[in-house]
Amino acid sequence: MIAAADIGGHKLAVGLVDDGRVTAEKIVATPLQRMPQAVMDAIFGVLRDLKVPDGAPLALGVPGMVNRKEQRVDCVPNQKGWDGLTALDLEKMAGR
Repeated sequence: MIAAADIGGHKLAVGLVDDGRVTAEKIVATPLQRMPQAVMDAIFGVLRDLKVPDGAPLALGVPGMVNRKEQRVDCVPNQKGWDGLTALDLEKMAGR
């Protein structure tokens, strides 16, 4: 089981995938300020609504350039505060 979230400029698509099938999903508006902490809080609010178990792996899709080797968001042109964030930064925002 893995949780997944697609972060868009206007909407967040959040779901749960188990054995290759989407078993739950919900789409909500992206917070107006689009700052990382607000977006992560909104994602985890949806995950709670979907009753995703704590500690489930989470895959994030961000609207920009990602440096996979460095595990870092390099550039998100339409959302402030995301450039330079690392996977560890996002984990901390999630309280993991």
